[in-house]
Amino acid sequence: MNFQNYSEETLCVNLGCGDTFIKSKNWLNFDFKKKQDIIKSNLLKKIPLKSNYADIVYCSHFLEHIPEKKVQAFLIECGRILKNKGILRLVLPDFKKMVEEYLFQRNSANNKKSNFMMTSIIDQFVRTEPGGKLQKIFEEAEENNDQELKEYIYQRTGYDFKNSNIKNLDLLKNNSLLEKIKNNIFKKYCILISNFLPKIFKDQNLSFADIGEKHTWIYDKYLLEQLLHSSGFKNVREVTESYSMMKNFPYKDLDVNEDNVPKKGFDSIFIEAVKDN
Repeated sequence: MNFQNYSEETLCVNLGCGDTFIKSKNWLNFDFKKKQDIIKSNLLKKIPLKSNYADIVYCSHFLEHIPEKKVQAFLIECGRILKNKGILRLVLPDFKKMVEEYLFQRNSANNKKSNFMMTSIIDQFVRTEPGGKLQKIFEEAEENNDQELKEYIYQRTGYDFKNSNIKNLDLLKNNSLLEKIKNNIFKKYCILISNFLPKIFKDQNLSFADIGEKHTWIYDKYLLEQLLHSSGFKNVREVTESYSMMKNFPYKDLDVNEDNVPKKGFDSIFIEAVKDN
């Protein structure tokens, strides 16, 4: 079912774009950090666009970072800026896929892979320092030249060891020097203040992972359908990295690598929903 054709006239919005976005006159890219071709915005407040503006709202691996109590308000905002019959396309980790993959690898006695899946699910909820346990696994795979594990990580997460630098997993790497200095000062201030708190409280409650690193919740198709229906969307469908209800959607720019592996790996779910007033 295709609702419309994607073209250079299609008005598109990419929310929480990170480093994956399209440079084009018909795309507006938003993130918490200002960079070239990206508009800085607090996306947990009102999105700075008029109502009924966009034909497409695209959001990849951002929803899981939004505080759970604010997710529905964010989805309602997505609906507000969409035109009638416009499409919301969400990409995010799929709890069902990840759990099934963990169980398959554990039951197959592939413990290195099942350990990675367990860490991939849990680490971003509990990490207390930048990179967490996942970065340590990435670094060990690189240091040991473990090709099997590196390929597995690529398939599951989309992380490409050949074209990336593990030491640059820090999400602040693309900030300006001034922003890095401000963030470092703020972090040191927080650490100083935390020294006055009871150790047992700090150990259980404080994290110094960087903004944008931690997940607040994890979803599957069932939960996403509930959320989208309650936020005013209709015709909620699970699609794929290379299929959309919008014909000619630019998968290669946003969702698919050159070897047809999803940019964020096979642990992602792709959900589309339609605004239908």
